[in-house]
Parts: sequence; C-alpha cells; structure tokens
Amino acid sequence: MKIQARFLWGTAADTYRASLLVRANSPMADTKTGLVVLPQTARIPIRDGTLDFTLPASDGPTLAEPFVYSVWEVMPGGRQYTISVPSGRGGAVQSLRSLRSSEPYQPIPVPRLNSSNWNWSYK
Repeated sequence: MKIQARFLWGTAADTYRASLLVRANSPMADTKTGLVVLPQTARIPIRDGTLDFTLPASDGPTLAEPFVYSVWEVMPGGRQYTISVPSGRGGAVQSLRSLRSSEPYQPIPVPRLNSSNWNWSYK
C-alpha cells in the first residue's frame, strides 16, 4: 500500500533530519509460496514535511496470520504507535492515523549508524 502523509511541526523541521522507523511486529509468512520474511527496521526520511513510502499489506488471504507494524516518529515530539495495513484498500493513504491499531507498540531497535549508512541521500 502506498502511504503519502504530511507532517506539520515548526519551521525548522528539515534541520532535525526527521524520519520514521517502521518494523513489522512478527514475521510475514505466505502460505501460498512458503516465503517467510523476517522483520527488519526501515528508516523512511521526511523531507519538507512530506512522507512517501510503500508497505506490504499486513493481512490477506495468503498470510499465515495478520500482523501490525510498529512506527516511531523520530522528530521533536515524535510518537510511537502501531498501524495495520489492510489488503485491498485502493489508492494512497494520506494519514497514518487512519491506519492506527490497538495492538501494543513493540520497541524498535535503532539501526546502527556507521560510515557506510549515516549520510542518507534524499530525493
């Protein structure tokens, strides 16, 4: 599912190098293909208050069991919550709030920054 959201906070937002950390709370197992994808943390940059990324659906007929994503807003006043990405929902989502789940948030391990990945390139 395509997710396009807008974050509005302060005028110096870009100086904070704001981003989202997103991680599935459990492995994604496809019963049709037998493929199992283990959770990995993805860092999605927020530039000029805009967020644009795609996530696989967290439910569906071929998944062994539904799961949720933990989301950490890495910015001043950022929140931590979970979202559920339903299958079959057409069009891009404009608000992460519409995907909020009541499942408990699972802490996201912060990716290590080193000389090969500390300076992300932004479009």
